[in-house]
Amino acid sequence: MIKYLAFAILLGLTLQVDAQRYNNPTSYLRKFQNENRKLRIKNLRYLKASLRSEDERKVAKYRELVLEQAKESQKAVSRLGPYQDYDILQREYERAMQMYIDAFEDNFGTADGLSANQYNSYEDLKKYYEAVERAEEEMIDAAYRIEQAEEHFARQNYLTIVKDEELEEQYRLLDEVTLYSRDMTLAFFRVNAQVNLYLKAIEEGKKDSLSDIVNDIRRAYNESLKEIEQYTDFEGRQKLYNEMQDYLEEIKGELDENLPELTHNLMNEYLEEDDYEDTQRDLDRFVRRHQYRTESFFETKVDLIEDYIPED
Repeated sequence: MIKYLAFAILLGLTLQVDAQRYNNPTSYLRKFQNENRKLRIKNLRYLKASLRSEDERKVAKYRELVLEQAKESQKAVSRLGPYQDYDILQREYERAMQMYIDAFEDNFGTADGLSANQYNSYEDLKKYYEAVERAEEEMIDAAYRIEQAEEHFARQNYLTIVKDEELEEQYRLLDEVTLYSRDMTLAFFRVNAQVNLYLKAIEEGKKDSLSDIVNDIRRAYNESLKEIEQYTDFEGRQKLYNEMQDYLEEIKGELDENLPELTHNLMNEYLEEDDYEDTQRDLDRFVRRHQYRTESFFETKVDLIEDYIPED
């Protein structure tokens, strides 16, 4: 018992010494900022890898590095103690680091587990993005808590916070391309998924459902067209938005000119042999256009991400 008591007293003295050895508020604040910077750099690396859809093991490794850093930084700030009886900065940092730990242990892990199947269907894509957004929300809340705590400490001690402009710009660009590419991807796959259902129904011989699916394609087209309107005056890089415009224009052409006749012929069990062969050629051409557009979207998305956040 005496041994444990002595250890506790020693630990308490160590915390006091750590806090007191920063004899001015600038050096005290800088210690916290250094821990935050180490975390943010590793976090940026993880978010970039995740957005690029890099190897799952690589993404998982980066996520683990962020988690380890959050735990180390939480311990580091816990050792600092209050500054002249002011403990808000320390308490808020500790809480924020715990939020990072929770986000990267649970929510980002869940999201990464869904990433492999995100393009299997539109529903899988939505499920993946919803999981990512839950994790991001916790991460953003943690970062905001730190920012507010630093600003409060600076006001209390008449300090000016100098931000790392290069790091801030990297985060700004990452945020812009993440939201932009996410919106375009959802808009694309809302329509694309219905086209896939159309082709799957043909493959499985469920031709009676084709007319209904064409109506679903039209509804998806209208929703996606409306959804991308928010990017009409987008000041960022336009290539993915232009890709989506071209795709939707092509889908409109399919809906107005090709799909009605193709669907009618596919559902007709009494086609003449020549008409049947023509219909199959029309179907093959439609499949090739569909495949080309899917590949083109992915290639454009990869190029866009590379434009915003080139490989280090």
